[in-house]
Amino acid sequence: MQFKHPEILYALFALAIPVFVHLFHLQRFVPTEFTNVKFLKKIQLQTRKSSQLKKWLVLLTRLGIFAALIIAFAQPYKAKKTASKQWLTSLYIDNSVSMQAQGEKGSLFKRSIQELIENTPQNGIYNLLTNNEIYTELTKKALDLRLHEINYSVHTEDYKSILLKQKEIASKHPEKYNKLVLISDFQHFNPEVMQDSSLTGSTAFSFVALQPEKNFNLRIDSLYFETGKQDKKHLYVQLGNQGAEKRQINLSIVKNKITLAKKNLEIPANGTLVTPVQLPDEATGDLEVKIHENDAYLFDNTRYIHIEKPRKISVLSIGEDLAFLRKIYTPDSFHYNRRTIASLNYELLERQHLILLHSSKPVPGILTDKLREFVQKGGSLVFIPHKDNTVAALNQIAGNWEIGRMEEKVQNPLKITKIHYDNPVFQGVFEKRITHFQYPEVNLYFKAGFLHEQPVLSFENQMSFITGFHKAKGRIYWVSAPLDKNSGNFTASPLVVPVFYNIALQSTPQNRLYYLLGKPNTIAVKLKARKDEVLHLQGGGESFIPLQDILREKVLLYTENQPVTAGFYHIYNTDKPISSVAYNYAKEESRLPDRTNVLNSLSKPFSSVKTALQQIANAQHVDSLFRYFILLALLFLFLEIFFLKYF
Repeated sequence: MQFKHPEILYALFALAIPVFVHLFHLQRFVPTEFTNVKFLKKIQLQTRKSSQLKKWLVLLTRLGIFAALIIAFAQPYKAKKTASKQWLTSLYIDNSVSMQAQGEKGSLFKRSIQELIENTPQNGIYNLLTNNEIYTELTKKALDLRLHEINYSVHTEDYKSILLKQKEIASKHPEKYNKLVLISDFQHFNPEVMQDSSLTGSTAFSFVALQPEKNFNLRIDSLYFETGKQDKKHLYVQLGNQGAEKRQINLSIVKNKITLAKKNLEIPANGTLVTPVQLPDEATGDLEVKIHENDAYLFDNTRYIHIEKPRKISVLSIGEDLAFLRKIYTPDSFHYNRRTIASLNYELLERQHLILLHSSKPVPGILTDKLREFVQKGGSLVFIPHKDNTVAALNQIAGNWEIGRMEEKVQNPLKITKIHYDNPVFQGVFEKRITHFQYPEVNLYFKAGFLHEQPVLSFENQMSFITGFHKAKGRIYWVSAPLDKNSGNFTASPLVVPVFYNIALQSTPQNRLYYLLGKPNTIAVKLKARKDEVLHLQGGGESFIPLQDILREKVLLYTENQPVTAGFYHIYNTDKPISSVAYNYAKEESRLPDRTNVLNSLSKPFSSVKTALQQIANAQHVDSLFRYFILLALLFLFLEIFFLKYF
């Protein structure tokens, strides 16, 4: 038994006073009667003994009354040790897209919100954590209001970050009993995090492991066109099946509610399938790719894509002729021109997306200035040395662009052995990384020391063969060896096409089929915009102005935190729609959690929010004994009345 006001118990010492008074009263002088009244004396003695007993009983009942009242006002209670401190309860609710899955009583997320509102104890202070928000020191009423406002987020939070946030909260309130309740499907849970005492600290944890009702999920993983193909006639669809049984599905491609293509497929159990879908000519603009299945997650059964009509890219080669360029930059996809330095019309530079410079003659200063201006406004420039170039001439060019310095001209064979797969030039080129391939070789190269480079290909001595540089709003690519047939065989290797083709693709707005919500995205809009023009995106009930950068012939839009809903979004210049983009949820959200691993990793997880909150309520419960001691005081009072009246 514990007391809320134990200092009141000192009043119990006052109960000794009536005891001492009573004892003193019993020691008073007792007169003796004459012997002729001996018979009466005997009766009187018997009456006196009864009176003494009655006085003791009355004294005890009165002491009991006062003792019971004193203890009652000290507010006695029975409670667990955890109830003796003030509680600060943190509630983390996973509001990622995967929580849309249906459980036994509806959506995992919405059901959790409802149970939190209905079962959270009224007394106490609460913190509320989600994947994108944190609210601290809330009353029950304020907590309910916040819970009503929470919606799904495209951001996912790793559990280490959650524990760090809780640790910071607990450090501000060390005198309180800190409790964190994690409510999630634990889709990306790493059990090692909970074993790190530097993260968990003095916080107590409860886990609510929610489970989708269905134990299988079909998904559309990715959509793409074959690299290097411009006809866009075959869309490749990668599908996944997370389930113990193979599944028959219907795949369809829809535009404005009209089905353009259909396909029946069988996806193996716990496997993936890549299938090409032939598109008709009208398959441009906003398209929906759908599979029809009632599985665990419905959000990944539809993917949105936007297919733009192919635009030809303007490529200009300045200097001596390189035959392999004409084979790459074909008329069906490119406007390719070649000019010598002597015959070059400088006005032609303004209309180009990519310029390649390859000349044995010195570059005039006016051309250098024009090319610098071209790059600064967002253009792409490739410099290919000529076998007759000198180190001094190349240093003059490299010095003008501040990219480094040429050291010497080397005429020894050297192989090109390293592909830098992370470079944007190779985006979407390789399905897997190749460790061994037929290495191309050069017989002549210029050894250089570059500054802030981003290598594309490297020699076996780790020096860059082709490397890139960010300059202002554009890019410069430097090739360290001549590309004529006598200087090496790189132009005959399979690498030459994807390298130069993708450099050209990235020189002009070539937007993706779709972008991922919650990820950093850069959208290029082909537009000659004025400095005072502002583009905005609208769709899915959202309208927002993203960060943007106005370049020479395009505007770059940067999105990450917005939008938050998958679908099509139109790009507006004032009130005029000029383009569209599609957004989809990240495919990581489509993975069903390993239920066995989750249950084995967590410490006694709860299956529902309600049961976890009931445990918290029980741990905070204080059983007051006040009323029992009041009843005891009344009992002593009735006994006193009984002794006074009937004894």
